[in-house]
Amino acid sequence: MTDRNAGGALRRDWCAPDEEIHLVVGDGLGDLAYDVAGLRWDGRDECAALPAEPPERPSAVLFGSSPECPLVAAVDPWRTAGRRGSWVLTSRRLAWVEETAAIERVEVPAELIRSRTGTTRALPGRRSAFALRVELADGSGIDFVAADDAEADRLAALAPGAA
Repeated sequence: MTDRNAGGALRRDWCAPDEEIHLVVGDGLGDLAYDVAGLRWDGRDECAALPAEPPERPSAVLFGSSPECPLVAAVDPWRTAGRRGSWVLTSRRLAWVEETAAIERVEVPAELIRSRTGTTRALPGRRSAFALRVELADGSGIDFVAADDAEADRLAALAPGAA
């Protein structure tokens, strides 16, 4: 889940001098899942004729009450374009940063983050996994899903409650 090499490049090329990187996740938006009213697990409209192709074990799940939630709406153009990048949680913001030239495409300032907590994320096939939940002021947000027990421990350490 966390790419330590990406963290070094981000710290050098993208972060403010006093900004601390807490988490770097993923290398694209293709393994992102959705728990959003009106959307299927793969992010397509509920009425889409194409069969769903959800990731079996997503690295992250966006959640919210509608596709118009700020985070969901901001991510959609980059997901459908197949852009590659990483989710980055820092002391100042949550952002999705495109791989090429560290271009920030989605940013949520820390003031709009309501909380960071540990949660159990339901997954397809009656499975579940530990996740770090970053909830925004409007109640939407993103769950970073642990792939294994060691990763769950790392994510739990980032979940002190209030951000």
